Amino acid sequence: MADIPDIQQESSCIVTHDYTGSGKSLWSAALPTDNPPASTGSHNATYDYLLYGEVLKSSAEKTGLGSLFYVEFQIIQAPGKYETLDSWISVDSVGGPFASSALDKTFVPIVPALTFGDCHYTYVWSTPPNADLAVSPTSTVYGPLPPPAVGNTFPVTVTLNIDAGWACHNVTFDLVYNSTVVSVTAWTVDPLWGSNAVTNGVGDLNVVVWAPTSTPSGAVLIITVTFTVMYQGAYPAADDISPLDLTNIVLWDTSAMIPFDAPTNGLVTIHPLLTLQPSYKLVSSATMGPGPAVGQHFNITVSWMNLDPAWFGIGIDFRLSYDPFYIVPVAVYEGKFLPYYAALQPGSLGTWFYGMDQPGDPFFGDHVLVGNLIFPNATGRWNAPFPDSLPAATPDFASIAIIEFEVVYQSFGEANETIPLEIIDNHIIGLENPLADPQVITYILENPAINGSYTITTSWPGRMLDIYTQYPAPFGGQGLGMPSDMFWPQKQVELYANVTYNYWPVQQKDVAFEIRDPSNNLWAVLVARSDVDGVAHTIFRIPWPCDDPELLFGVWTVKATVDIACIVVNDTLQFHFDYLVEIFKVTTDKFQYNHCEYVNVTITYGTHAQQIYPLVLYVVIKDELNVPIGIAFVSTTVGGTVFCQYKNYTAKVAIHIDKFAFAGIAKVYVTAYNMLPSLGGSAWCPTYGDGWPIGATIPEIAIQPY
Repeated sequence: MADIPDIQQESSCIVTHDYTGSGKSLWSAALPTDNPPASTGSHNATYDYLLYGEVLKSSAEKTGLGSLFYVEFQIIQAPGKYETLDSWISVDSVGGPFASSALDKTFVPIVPALTFGDCHYTYVWSTPPNADLAVSPTSTVYGPLPPPAVGNTFPVTVTLNIDAGWACHNVTFDLVYNSTVVSVTAWTVDPLWGSNAVTNGVGDLNVVVWAPTSTPSGAVLIITVTFTVMYQGAYPAADDISPLDLTNIVLWDTSAMIPFDAPTNGLVTIHPLLTLQPSYKLVSSATMGPGPAVGQHFNITVSWMNLDPAWFGIGIDFRLSYDPFYIVPVAVYEGKFLPYYAALQPGSLGTWFYGMDQPGDPFFGDHVLVGNLIFPNATGRWNAPFPDSLPAATPDFASIAIIEFEVVYQSFGEANETIPLEIIDNHIIGLENPLADPQVITYILENPAINGSYTITTSWPGRMLDIYTQYPAPFGGQGLGMPSDMFWPQKQVELYANVTYNYWPVQQKDVAFEIRDPSNNLWAVLVARSDVDGVAHTIFRIPWPCDDPELLFGVWTVKATVDIACIVVNDTLQFHFDYLVEIFKVTTDKFQYNHCEYVNVTITYGTHAQQIYPLVLYVVIKDELNVPIGIAFVSTTVGGTVFCQYKNYTAKVAIHIDKFAFAGIAKVYVTAYNMLPSLGGSAWCPTYGDGWPIGATIPEIAIQPY
């Protein structure tokens, strides 16, 4: 029997114990044994014991080595801070009632007696991780957008991260800040700390806390400090900053200082107040359909809106995303905006423009990349005027880029689809101060873009008839009920009618055309048969009667009909019939002139033309004896109006009265041409002042005999 083991009560205890081998000693394996249950007890106030025994039955004997039993201990006490615990485990009798012994099969003690070894264990206090202090939040930012930052308050906390093993008792630190930017207006110490002393100096908050009500462990709040913003500069001044730095840190337990890592500091950034409103990008939208649109092209414009010239903007780049399943870019063109201002800046070398499709980009996806920059002058400087697209500017004027897309997908029978056209990456640069030397380029703040979209629409219109003229779309009246551009005397009118069912051409159909003048007089009824494309075509020339042909001026109407599968459909087309140019009025700056003076002539004229045509205005003054004494001309263009509206113009010329002019009443004549007759041109209208227009006041001047 053995009195085993003696263990020190205050440092460990027995959790479990047993004979090895599932209740059987491995030393006596395969032999019959009797294993009485183990018993425990105390030798004294310091040591306990565990008593084991084992008996072999039937006179069995055992020699050799083997395992008798096992004991599992649990540590029940940790060493104190900076201490070491140690204990002995002695397999022997230590003041107990039994001595360790071994008997043979006759129960005679074996001599010499058995001896057992002792073991010793040591439990040393280990150093916990270093403590640290942290400011939160680490970054506080105000500006640059209004409202002003001055007067705003914000909280900042200081937290201690510490292991309970340090038994922290006292914390001291300084929180340093820039007192010209922010000030401390209040603070609250966490109630964990039984005592505290806080002193606010100039840019230095000294904090001392001690006597915690429980052992600080983990993230422990020390103090919450309220700051107030005291100063904010005006744009484009530099940022004002205030560090929130933790310095002079001391941590104590009751006997020694506690080590700590570098603290986590904070920073307050006050951007200068921006009184200028930021600009933004405007992306146009487009809708294609409902007719077949695959293969058709359309344009998307990206404009730089609300740009104040005080930003001193000089360049921009952006990425415009698109969905290649529906559309693909085919070209990118430079907009008007930056070239316009480059031409105004003295010495500028123009603009740099880049526009390229970026399909399958691994980071941004499918997009168009655009860059546009005003070049400086030869010395590397930019000069006023700087780009200005304040609210009065139109998106067309402020355009940076025009992106031409082609439709690649459309499916009839599916719902309409709308996909975004979004600015996904954007940078703007300007100058900090254009008067500085050297000039410094900086990024310009900008509001989020107003993005656009592309919509593809579809429909099943069934039977359709669309009548139009020879002019290209949209000037020919393409589309149901749409008007055509104007026609002038003796010009031939070519009529087309597109016959379709659900956009597919219907061949060999007879289309009737009814033609009426502005007084609703019927001039012709014509019939034409649709071809393989479903288009019927016929022509006529507007009459020009011998008497008062201008009575036919005005809006002419053509109505067309066709029978498609026993249902008649129709369309109506209108157009203006008029002189391409109408001269409304000619005036001079005065009536009496002396020789060698200049006559300032003002011509007011207009047109019904929607397309653009060349125009040359010739002004001739003939004296009282019909001698041409002076001539001037204006070379320009006309057009760009909408149906049923004149577009009016004014032109001015100055004509010198030569000395050879006869004194008396002279007359001013104005004629409009597309070009001189010698170049193959012809008149757009009669000569103003030569009996036309009827009832008009013919301008006259009096050349004095001086």
